[in-house]
Amino acid sequence: MKPYTIVLALLLTVLFIPCSEARVYLDINAPSLVQIPIVLPKWKGIDKTPSSVSAKIYDILANDLSLSGFFRVIRYQGLPFYLQEKEGIPNPLVLQEWMPAGAEVLLAGEASLTRKASTFG
Repeated sequence: MKPYTIVLALLLTVLFIPCSEARVYLDINAPSLVQIPIVLPKWKGIDKTPSSVSAKIYDILANDLSLSGFFRVIRYQGLPFYLQEKEGIPNPLVLQEWMPAGAEVLLAGEASLTRKASTFG
């Protein structure tokens, strides 16, 4: 008689415990990654490098950073007026003037075109 009471107790327990459901919703259209704001000032061509070459390198770099999804690129057209005219690598002593741009990273550079290959600084 004891085995029957144990089985009966287990059956009654299973019947009276409410079933629970869990639903997990994942929105694949919403980004879950916080993008790092990065500012790209105008790149400067050095040693007789045409401005079109440095502009093309700038566009490729900005597009690649944007497409990676990790960065929110702030192009020089979106900077305050006094920063739009600056090109090349800034002097480390005046980096504070870039603070109003609203970025965590400043990526500046210069481009040089030689007969062998393009070099980037």
